Amino acid sequence: TKVKKFEDEECAKGSVSEIQSQLYAAYDLGYVAVEEFNEAYETSSEVAGLITGFIRYLQGNSPDD
Repeated sequence: TKVKKFEDEECAKGSVSEIQSQLYAAYDLGYVAVEEFNEAYETSSEVAGLITGFIRYLQGNSPDD
């Protein structure tokens, strides 16, 4: 169905959010330095943007539109 069509992609975005949450926890507990945190968080934000762009691309090319 149309609603479930992008379920995997939305799950991937949720996984990025989970990674970001775990990064905050690791930083707060002193497992990663601020430089490592910033680099990893920036990378995860870029990945989230790529996933969002991919979903938009798929929505624009959907045969059900």
